[in-house]
Amino acid sequence: MRITDALRGEHGAYCGLFDQVNSLVDEVEIISQIQNATIALNAEIVSHGKLEETLLIPALRPHLEDDRLVTAMRDEHTRMEQSLEKVEDAQDLQDAVDWIHYCIGFAREHFRKEEEFLFPLADEMLSEGELARLGHAWAEVRGVSLVPLRTLAP
Repeated sequence: MRITDALRGEHGAYCGLFDQVNSLVDEVEIISQIQNATIALNAEIVSHGKLEETLLIPALRPHLEDDRLVTAMRDEHTRMEQSLEKVEDAQDLQDAVDWIHYCIGFAREHFRKEEEFLFPLADEMLSEGELARLGHAWAEVRGVSLVPLRTLAP
């Protein structure tokens, strides 16, 4: 499995989680319910960003003319984390709701940028072997067992 496919898959799972959190926050009346949901969401987003920053970005960096794209992606990861911290620190229910909606909207836009720019760039600039090696590193971190395709053939 290529790392870019694995990271796209995580985006899909997170978008489902975003939908659930959006539904939850529009129905709750207690700020702690939003904050509890945010703790899990924050852990997932931070973990995902760290994998991109420790696996994909270092492999891609030697192929880039400058660091603008990398810097922008890192800045956006930080911005998502900070907005989730605002939810966790909110004292007012409406503030928490507003911050979680902001963060989810921002995260969706960030994912779109990665899927339209960063991942295709990686797919173009890195060899299939390097993408697969990084995919195996991703699987090891995530505790996922990858089955070679040839064992699945009839």
